[in-house]
This record gives sequence, C-alpha cells and structure tokens, in this order.
Amino acid sequence: MAHGDGLWRILARFQFVGLGCCYGPTRMKTPSLLNKWCPIKVNFLTWRLFLNRLPTKEALLRRNFHITSSECVFLEETVESGDHLFAACSFTQEIWEELLRWCRIATPFFFCVRGVLDLHTHCRGSRRWQKIVDSVVQMVIWCIWRMRNDAVFNNKRAAVKNVVEKIKVLSFLWLKHRAKALTLTWEDWCRFDLICMKV
Repeated sequence: MAHGDGLWRILARFQFVGLGCCYGPTRMKTPSLLNKWCPIKVNFLTWRLFLNRLPTKEALLRRNFHITSSECVFLEETVESGDHLFAACSFTQEIWEELLRWCRIATPFFFCVRGVLDLHTHCRGSRRWQKIVDSVVQMVIWCIWRMRNDAVFNNKRAAVKNVVEKIKVLSFLWLKHRAKALTLTWEDWCRFDLICMKV
C-alpha cells in the first residue's frame, strides 16, 4: 500500500484467503498458512512451499536454468523437488521422526508437502496446541530450507541431531517472544510439557 511519503508499507496482518492451488485435475483450497507465532518470513516461505514456488532444483530445471546436478543435496537419491526435500527425503524424514516423537505425535507417513502442512490439523488437542505444533512444523520447514541452502552454496553438511536441537531452540525463542499468552519455560519446552504451559 503506497502512502503519501512515497514509501511502500506491508500490512503486518495478512491472510491467504481465497487462493487456490492446482494439483492435477482437481482444485484444492489453500489451508490457513498464517501463524502469528512465526515470523512473517517463515509464513512466506511456507506459503511459497505450498504453491510450489520455491527454487528447488526441479523448479530451476523447469525454468531452463543450467545447474550441475538436479539430485537431492542430502542423499543424492532423486531429483530435488519440494515434495522430496520436505517430506520424502530419508534425511529429512529422520528430522521429522525425532521432532514428532518429541511433540508426542505418532509419526505419520507423508510423502508430499500437503501432508506436512496439514499435520497439525490431524492432531487431537486444543486449537492452541495445534498452533504450537504448526509453529514447530513451520520451524522445521525453515530449518530444512536453510540447511539445504548451506549445503548447496557453502558445501556445509549438518547432522540430524544438531538440526533437531536448533529447531527446538529457535521454536522456543519464537514462541516465548511472540505468543504472549503462553507461560513458557525452557525446561517445560524441552519435555514438551503442554500442561505446564497451560495449553
């Protein structure tokens, strides 16, 4: 929105309402991707992932970019697509398994981005609990993308254990400072003790 001072300002509150995304012959409604407990940059990354607009190697090839390899940067087992990178890659599946065990969620089988993004909606619990799980899911997406970029551009490899710990720390810090209604302590968060967090 343009203002009289010539600056463009972005509204802090936005919703992804009325968008649709084509997956094959059917048209699916966009899920609610906005989570105010996550930074805008993370919400935006999640939205781009849902729309299949992240510059994965498969997407770059579709746009006629010349790249040296189209294989997954983690295990070089298949073409790097959004579905593979965030759901089907065996390296990232280890991350999901560790974090879902920590969140006390039975590990589901998902092989596409839609399954990842809908994970919190299939969990039993209050809306606040689902929002916490969604925050963790979005944090995982953020960290996988950052880890992928480090591997591609800086040739850095990360261990699953280190990534899981980083996700726990960052999600704690984000929720601690963005979700004022939660009484959150590091000890409770490490145990994922939602009763102590009054959820």
